[in-house]
Amino acid sequence: MLQECEAVIKFTIPKEKVDLLYDVTEALRKLGVTFDTGGGIDDDGNLCYDWEFDWSLKGPVKVCFKKMKHGDSKIGAILDEKDDIKEIENGVS
Repeated sequence: MLQECEAVIKFTIPKEKVDLLYDVTEALRKLGVTFDTGGGIDDDGNLCYDWEFDWSLKGPVKVCFKKMKHGDSKIGAILDEKDDIKEIENGVS
C-alpha cells in the first residue's frame, strides 16, 4: 500500500551560480512540471533553495522512493533489508 508523503530537495549554492538552478527549474516548467519552491540566503551568502515535491507537484512526473537494501551504500547499512518502494504520481499516491 502506498502512503502519501512529501519530498523536499534542498540546495545550498553560491549566489553567482543561482542562474544555473533557475535555468533547470525553468526547463522543467517548459516540460509541464511545476512545484512549490522556496529559498533564502545563509550566513555565508550562499543561496538556500528548496524544491518541494508535495501536493503542489504537477505534470508528467513520478517521484519514487526506494528503501535501500543492506549493503547498497553506507546509508543502506543502517536500513533493514526489506525492499520497499513508495511512489507519488503527480502529487497523489
